[in-house]
Amino acid sequence: MSEIVVHIASERDLKFIHEFLYDHFHNVEPLEVSHRIKHEKVQPNDDYLMSCIKCNTTLMGFIDGILVGVLIAGTILPNEHERNLEASKSMKHEKHADVLRFLSYIDEKANYCTRLDIPEALHIHIVSVHRDYRGRGIANALFEYCIENGKYLKYQALTVDCTNYYTSRIAEQRDFSLISTVTYDEYHEYIGEKLFEPSEPHMQIKSYALLINNQNNDNEHIIL
Repeated sequence: MSEIVVHIASERDLKFIHEFLYDHFHNVEPLEVSHRIKHEKVQPNDDYLMSCIKCNTTLMGFIDGILVGVLIAGTILPNEHERNLEASKSMKHEKHADVLRFLSYIDEKANYCTRLDIPEALHIHIVSVHRDYRGRGIANALFEYCIENGKYLKYQALTVDCTNYYTSRIAEQRDFSLISTVTYDEYHEYIGEKLFEPSEPHMQIKSYALLINNQNNDNEHIIL
């Protein structure tokens, strides 16, 4: 396989990223496909995508000129769970609102900035690989570039909520520290109804963090 070439996305790439996520992410992402509403496919949120692009933290991976992977990352603050909860109120579609409320619960439990005693972190929101190129290390390459880009941009930590079992394996292989775990049953008990029906192996959401600009030792393992 030819080598993957990773670029930082610019504003003119929004259309291509939107189309890529619609074709290769939203129809397979475990949190979305496990929702009880099966017929409603979530459209990428262009305002949200553009906000991440403007941070110079969104990545596009190419092989022989073909877009084969996208990583969406952006800055999160201590009130991230409140932002997701507020955003859920303006969603037109029930599924999208339910997903954002679940993410708010996950973010509140992870509590990254307070737990790590930092003012902000670089958070990986989406990792998506072209269906014809999966299993070839593309997501791993995007993670690697994201770590280096985060260092360059002077973030102290990189965080990620893994709804996908295989993404959590990449985080563990790259020595991310497990911060918290949320099961679907736990969330359903919290809200008092069953919204999601997950399938193996995507039965829980794991939240991870990696210190990337620690003064004493880059990539130092987090002691909780």
